[in-house]
Amino acid sequence: MTMTPRGFCAALAAEGHDAYLEVHGGPGSYPLPTGNLPDGRGWIISDEADMGFAGPDEPMPARLILVFYQAAAENPLGLPFNEPVALLAGGSGEAAAAIRRTAARDWAG
Repeated sequence: MTMTPRGFCAALAAEGHDAYLEVHGGPGSYPLPTGNLPDGRGWIISDEADMGFAGPDEPMPARLILVFYQAAAENPLGLPFNEPVALLAGGSGEAAAAIRRTAARDWAG
């Protein structure tokens, strides 16, 4: 079964992770899987071309980009957009595993 953005967030949220859909683009943009880690860092998933998904209930592309962002404590200037601290590419399974490992502070993966 192919994962959808809504299903991806629901699966992570069921495990106790912060995961939700949020619109980050302009009019007509679909919501992207987004969340925050226990240490305050944020994450967002988009497709490889950064074009957004076809919709929250449509299949996610096979190749995704997962971006982890600075926590507020790492942003001393209080900039409205924190800097990316890591970029990972892979499918929805790899993205979910990376979020789980990072939330558990397991840097080995």
